[in-house]
Amino acid sequence: MSLDLLNEIRTYLNTYGIENVYVTALPDSISNAVGVFGSPGLPTRSKGITEPGVQIVVRNESVLTAGTLANTIHSLMDDKWNFLASIKGHCLGQAPPGAMYRDEQNRPVFSLNYQFINSKF
Repeated sequence: MSLDLLNEIRTYLNTYGIENVYVTALPDSISNAVGVFGSPGLPTRSKGITEPGVQIVVRNESVLTAGTLANTIHSLMDDKWNFLASIKGHCLGQAPPGAMYRDEQNRPVFSLNYQFINSKF
């Protein structure tokens, strides 16, 4: 997975007012943060460099705020076509935001998983 693509996703989310977005990390020291990772948390529908998967992890001190932010990100990414400059194709969420758990500091965490289908770099 290209760091350029992950950084572009961060910039895309920033344009919609989503802050504290980190690429390939979710720092423990920051309670309210979003992490963008180059491999989905769930298996992709098919393997291949032309169908990359992305996982976005949302953490916040409030379960309501974390869930709302996860749903906002999902609405910005799921079922979208050609919304990033570096990758073309259909971005599909593998499921609605979910898999909420609590981290070691008891903060709620939501996981979102996406795959770009029929992509061209």
